[in-house]
Amino acid sequence: MKLTEKYFKYQKGHEIYNVPISEILYFESRKREIIIVTTTSKDAFYSTIEDVFETLGDYQFFQIHRSYLINYNHAKVLRYSEVVMTNDEVLPIGKTKRRSFRNRQLHDL
Repeated sequence: MKLTEKYFKYQKGHEIYNVPISEILYFESRKREIIIVTTTSKDAFYSTIEDVFETLGDYQFFQIHRSYLINYNHAKVLRYSEVVMTNDEVLPIGKTKRRSFRNRQLHDL
C-alpha cells in the first residue's frame, strides 16, 4: 500500500487499486484484513490498521478505536462514545481514544 498524489494505493493479489483519499470514509480492521469503506463501495485487503494510519499520516485520518480509522472529513456527528459518518454508519470510539479525539474536536472548532 502506498500514497501517491492524494490517492490511497493498495494491492490485492496481482492487482493494484487506487482510491481517491477524499472518497474514503473509514478503514476497519478485521483480524488480518482491512476493510476500506468509500462513498461508493467496500473492499478488503491484507494489512494492519497501524500501517494504513502511517501511510495516511499527512491527511485528516484519526484512529477512534483499535479497529477503526476514520476520515475526519466524513465525520457527520461527533459524540462522546461514537461517530456518525456521512453514510449514516455509527462507529464506536474506544475508551482509550476518547480523550485524544475530544481534544482533536476542540482544536478544530
